[in-house]
Amino acid sequence: MFKYAAIFTVVNVVVSFALNTLLEMIGVSYGASLAPSVLAAGFIAGHMFVRDHRRAPEPSESRRYALLSLALVWLGSVLLTAVAFIVLTPPADWHGIFALLTQPTYLVFVIVLAAVFSLILYLGNRWAFNWFAQHRASVL
Repeated sequence: MFKYAAIFTVVNVVVSFALNTLLEMIGVSYGASLAPSVLAAGFIAGHMFVRDHRRAPEPSESRRYALLSLALVWLGSVLLTAVAFIVLTPPADWHGIFALLTQPTYLVFVIVLAAVFSLILYLGNRWAFNWFAQHRASVL
């Protein structure tokens, strides 16, 4: 299932970049690209699964796929954030930023926000993957 999670991650990044570029050109908020990119990436991963296996995924496969996809998205996000932090933030500001990150109210806010985002991403991705795979498998 790692192959399909990797496909999801790559397609999600490419579609997000393309949509955010287009949305910036027409003046729409950046967050508007999240749902379409997750759905498109889930559909493509579902199509690739059915093409390779000639069947719809089992529930355990869908769950494993969605969790791996979520893990890859978070891993990529954390790595890109760390690189951006190191490159764009002057070392003199690091102490103040780390002080903010260790405040309990800020940590609770970040954890709740991350949990909500993860749940939305997990459910949307799993639904898109399953729906498209079930649809493709039914026409074989």
